[in-house]
Amino acid sequence: MLRAGALLAGGAAIGRWSRPGPDGSDVISARDRGFAGARSTATTSASTKVIWHVDTDEPVIALTFDDGPVPSYTQDYLDMLRDRRVHATFNLVGRNAVEHPALVRREIADRHQVENHSWSHLDLATATAGQTDAELARGADALESLTGRVPRYFRPPRGNLSGATLHAAARAGEDVLLWSVQLHESRLDVDANIAHVLARVKPGTILLAHDTHHRTIDRRIGLRALPEIIDRLRDRGFRFVTIDELVAAGTPVPPPAVGSLATS
Repeated sequence: MLRAGALLAGGAAIGRWSRPGPDGSDVISARDRGFAGARSTATTSASTKVIWHVDTDEPVIALTFDDGPVPSYTQDYLDMLRDRRVHATFNLVGRNAVEHPALVRREIADRHQVENHSWSHLDLATATAGQTDAELARGADALESLTGRVPRYFRPPRGNLSGATLHAAARAGEDVLLWSVQLHESRLDVDANIAHVLARVKPGTILLAHDTHHRTIDRRIGLRALPEIIDRLRDRGFRFVTIDELVAAGTPVPPPAVGSLATS
């Protein structure tokens, strides 16, 4: 379970920007840390895990995609993954999944894993407990209706957590899925992203990319960088697996305490 601080009373949401944590130190946003979940000041019950990476000796990596599906991006990523025989995990925004069910069906047919990324991608660190419950439940219902399977994991939008999010995930029976390495589409070019990932990946890494557009970010950088990342990591002996397969290969590990983090 996440050990960044004390569970917020009543599931109150954490503010959007840096603020004092329970020990008086600043809680920095996930984006500022370059690390998922670092802004959370919450813990949760043993029934809900918060997974940052997996402790394993096996050379396995989980490639994960957030925010889709959308035709202009997801189709091209699926083609690339099929060409390279990679099985990934797609964390879907429920309303996008409902709008593009054929893409969800293809993800399942290509043996990718599909998990919950909320209904509308609302930043849950600023949401009420009621809004948070609704975002998780409606997203999960959408995926179950399309796939026949209840989601096992919840990827919080932007990697931001709150007490309300963790309470909602526990009630939904979903573990919280973060990431330990990510593509930086907004500030690194293709070559720099390749170098960034290759320098940080280790057995049990959860790698984040996005399969949707952004109004100010060229997320096709990921589509151009990932083929070389995949090929070079395979040359090192790594295998790409789904989140279920990654968790089965070792012990899920929560994020380090905020105070012990080094900016990546």
